[in-house]
Amino acid sequence: MCRGISGDAIVYIDGARIDREPRRFVFERFSWSGRIDPADPTRVDWRRLPHHPGPGLYGAAAAWLELPALSDPSMDQCGLLEANGRLFAIGGLNRQRRVRFGVSPVELPRGTR
Repeated sequence: MCRGISGDAIVYIDGARIDREPRRFVFERFSWSGRIDPADPTRVDWRRLPHHPGPGLYGAAAAWLELPALSDPSMDQCGLLEANGRLFAIGGLNRQRRVRFGVSPVELPRGTR
């Protein structure tokens, strides 16, 4: 599942479900947008979105544009955060598939802001 938060908006795209027989992960395509209630952040008003363009994604940070490679390559990020007009990839796994606890800035191509 991919997700990103900016202000009071949250977006989830794609993911996987578990089939029991035989036990396996099966890719599932979906897109949802939510508005987080500022008075009670545990409440989110969810709306289904049209599918994003391009092929389905698994383990990618949620963004509606193709991002350049990170300076510190990783996968399975925990999310994509916007702060002060910049994007940051959170957590994930490093090249050795060990948990990363850091935050990596994501430089956007010119003209995408």
